[in-house]
Amino acid sequence: MRLMRIGNRRLLSLRARKVPALMPDRRRNVTDTRYTRMAPWSLFVLLALAYLLTLGQQPFILDFALKALPIWLLAWLVFSGREQARHRWVVVGLLCSSVGDLLLAWGQFVPGLVSFLVAHLFYIAAFAGRPVGSLPRLLLALLMLAAITLLLIRLLPLLGEMQVPVVAYMVVILLMALCALLGRGNHPLVALGAMLFLLSDSLIALDRFMQPLPSASLWIMLTYYSAQGLIAGGALIGPRQGA
Repeated sequence: MRLMRIGNRRLLSLRARKVPALMPDRRRNVTDTRYTRMAPWSLFVLLALAYLLTLGQQPFILDFALKALPIWLLAWLVFSGREQARHRWVVVGLLCSSVGDLLLAWGQFVPGLVSFLVAHLFYIAAFAGRPVGSLPRLLLALLMLAAITLLLIRLLPLLGEMQVPVVAYMVVILLMALCALLGRGNHPLVALGAMLFLLSDSLIALDRFMQPLPSASLWIMLTYYSAQGLIAGGALIGPRQGA
């Protein structure tokens, strides 16, 4: 019996020594996984900041590629992270947005506008759904609708031959933002990103057709990259359960 007790004590002692040795490995694996997941998002932020910091030095060689690189990275993240139909629509929307970025960088305003309009149609396909019965969201939707209506009323006399494409575009992006905000199951990050996208394009309209805004390019691109990042991130996190 004494030998058995000694043996049991030694076995317990060995187990006690082995358990702590395993814990750092588990923690290290969790930490490594977090770094692996965060690395592409950190790269997205760095690429976006790189473009923002070079706005004052443009044009330069391949400045258009630097503009589109953050969006290409987001498209790759969504493509590699999810396989549902709605995520494929988001990927196509991001790619269409990057085409719009390139066209605008090359001075092709109307083709760029069309590319972004198509991008918003794919976002609508991704985020449209049964509307939520949330009073705060409904009030926010009414506020967006009123703001864009007032903006268009101010812009219409100034648009000239651009009336049809600009009005069509603003209607489509407003519909996209409403779908993202009111669609059941959409993550709040998606709704926030869509509203920032609406703000970014409203700044473009004000700066181009009403009066130049101070640091317009900086604010337009800052809100644009933030919008696309939030839309992609919200899509990857997935739909809210019970929303």
